[in-house]
Amino acid sequence: MIGGRFPVRPGKARFGPGPHDTVKRRVFNCGIVLATGFLVSACALNKPMSAIDKDPSIITASVSETVEAGGIAPSDTDAIRTAVAGAMAAEGDAGYLLSWDNPETGNSGTISAINEFAGSQGLACREFSTTLDNYAGVTLYRGEACESRKGSWILSWLRRGDK
Repeated sequence: MIGGRFPVRPGKARFGPGPHDTVKRRVFNCGIVLATGFLVSACALNKPMSAIDKDPSIITASVSETVEAGGIAPSDTDAIRTAVAGAMAAEGDAGYLLSWDNPETGNSGTISAINEFAGSQGLACREFSTTLDNYAGVTLYRGEACESRKGSWILSWLRRGDK
């Protein structure tokens, strides 16, 4: 202590905020304003809520692959159809199992109970049961595939087995 006063270093104020405190306060205030603006804009909708009922793509726009009403992706039905078309089940062989998988979706399943019969136009048809094994669990489906006049197989119908 010199003459009743504390020594003061050059460039430092003894009382009140320093020059750095003012800059910090301005940066903090700008941050608060930006954060508030971001939060308020995140709540804004560019379409009214009633538009969701009319256009479901608003909700599902992030889904990359369309899924049919039955809950099976079109590429999964293609994999099932191909497996059923290639099935060579022996007549009366109730224990015949055939697996299918789809690397595109990661889904797989087991086809069983293949029953071959002549369709309405005399062409081969196969009624079957299959499972769909995916991240949601295992679901049973029943379906029918028939050979067309051109020799390709067409999936006539496929629906959940519990309905």
